[in-house]
Amino acid sequence: MTSTYFQQLKIRLFCLPLANFLLTLRLMNPQSHISMAETALADYLRKRGMRCTQERKALLECVMRTDGHFTIDDFSQMLQNAGFHVSTGTIYNTLQLFVDCGLLRSLRFGSDKTRYEKVQGTPNHHHLVCTQCGSIKETRLSDLSAMIENRNLGKFTPAYYTLTIYGVCARCRRSKKSKSNKK
Repeated sequence: MTSTYFQQLKIRLFCLPLANFLLTLRLMNPQSHISMAETALADYLRKRGMRCTQERKALLECVMRTDGHFTIDDFSQMLQNAGFHVSTGTIYNTLQLFVDCGLLRSLRFGSDKTRYEKVQGTPNHHHLVCTQCGSIKETRLSDLSAMIENRNLGKFTPAYYTLTIYGVCARCRRSKKSKSNKK
């Protein structure tokens, strides 16, 4: 057994403690999405004279197996729980690299921390952000999406668009209502 084998095995195994969490995501993120993302990253790095390290590949695989929005702190905690220790600076730089490469999208909802979501394998959607608890829900407004996608924008070719709607979620409304009923 070579040290390379053990290095690759360690990289593959660091995600195993997340198996329960990731098991349901495998259906949503088939291996083809991971392979496509790895290819896109390798091409991006090669064109810029950068190395495609095993650590970058491992972080990319974990990113592609996550669902929803996550912060750097969320991602760091997920990696630590899996027994994979990476500095916050490395995580920040790698996620920014994935954004630059077009694999992730960075989003800011109000004054909250930057959140990330993967681009590949994620259908177009909009965000509902609760101004009380900060929860974020994805929604698809097909009529609005169709209108935007069919809109003639002249010589402008859109890459993507986002719509964020701020308000109060049902849970916060119920909580506020139950507090006012107790008075």
